[in-house]
Amino acid sequence: MEITGSGFIDINALMESTLAELYNRGLVLDGVLSSSEKQAKNLWPFEKP
Repeated sequence: MEITGSGFIDINALMESTLAELYNRGLVLDGVLSSSEKQAKNLWPFEKP
């Protein structure tokens, strides 16, 4: 998933809490959040089909 925002909402905090909740409910097994566009681009080769 890739999201961007306008600055009115702290997207990093929102994604962290959402991912943590999904993990705690057993709905996801793993996840990664990038802190920059460069990190995000470097993560794409690791994406599973």
